[in-house]
Amino acid sequence: METKQNDELQKEAIRKICEERNITELVHFTHIDNLISILDKGLMTVEELEESGVNYKKSDHQRLDGQKDAVSLSISFPSKMSWVRVPSPALFGGQTP
Repeated sequence: METKQNDELQKEAIRKICEERNITELVHFTHIDNLISILDKGLMTVEELEESGVNYKKSDHQRLDGQKDAVSLSISFPSKMSWVRVPSPALFGGQTP
């Protein structure tokens, strides 16, 4: 019960920040092959994906922020860099994006 109350308080705090900053949209970038599981199970952290055995295609092979317990989102509109394909496969774990 306490966890549910904490979740609700956190949701309300996030809602208030979004309202104060006029944030109206959050955007999640992923590989198209991940859409079925997202529609079925919702957005999940890398940690949750690995623990549950859900097959997924990584879009951030290096995960430089080290946050496997969070979902990456862009606020309101995507940055231009999100749309640029980086030519170096080294940035994507040796794979071309």
